[in-house]
Amino acid sequence: MITDEQLRQLAASGEFQELLQNDEHIKKLEALKCNPRDEYIALSDVLGWNPMFRSLKLNRLTPALWAFLWTLRSPYTQEEMYKADELDTDIFLYLLTVDLREGDVSPKKIVIAAIGFCRKHGICWQEARAWLCERVHFAFRAGGMLPRTDSWSDNAHVFDADWLTFFCSIVAQETREKVSVVMYDMGLGSCCYYFIQALRKKNKKRRICKRTDAELCKQIYEYTLQLGEKFLAGKAEMKGDR
Repeated sequence: MITDEQLRQLAASGEFQELLQNDEHIKKLEALKCNPRDEYIALSDVLGWNPMFRSLKLNRLTPALWAFLWTLRSPYTQEEMYKADELDTDIFLYLLTVDLREGDVSPKKIVIAAIGFCRKHGICWQEARAWLCERVHFAFRAGGMLPRTDSWSDNAHVFDADWLTFFCSIVAQETREKVSVVMYDMGLGSCCYYFIQALRKKNKKRRICKRTDAELCKQIYEYTLQLGEKFLAGKAEMKGDR
């Protein structure tokens, strides 16, 4: 149990404050708080509106495109998406302009066609990377309604044919759409929301729900206390070793 004196010590510690600012779990919880802009972006995908970046009219990020991107080993499909380089960004942005059902979509042809895509359109690739990371975040935003102990699958960050067919079949049952429509035409974010609705029907304890800002603040506070205890324990251990 942290004392009031220890809380004051943590509040005055620049090192601890920096730790909080960079903590990924806190960032995820903060991102789940109600924000009009975030809600609009999530809703736009559910309503089927195609996104735009700068002057580029793009297709929606679909389950098929996401799985294809994963087969290319794109860092955007992994936790290190913020480390994506210019070529990774060119490929992702280029894929949002093509139809995977048409033409030659072999990995080699896609990479060749995508090289220099941002520069050709006068786009700063770092800015494009930030925008794409945001789109990925919103695509999986519905997952925030799951209890922390739950997961989308046993194999996190594996978006292979097995994942694609399982995921799309569940969404197809929920929406009564053809699997091909779900796979190639529906936005990934929209699909995730329908996937969550399907899980909700099987969740008898009603543990799958959208958390209120008050609940999120409580979770952040409790998690911060846990980090604080570990931080102070580490400092005490370092002093003891001297």
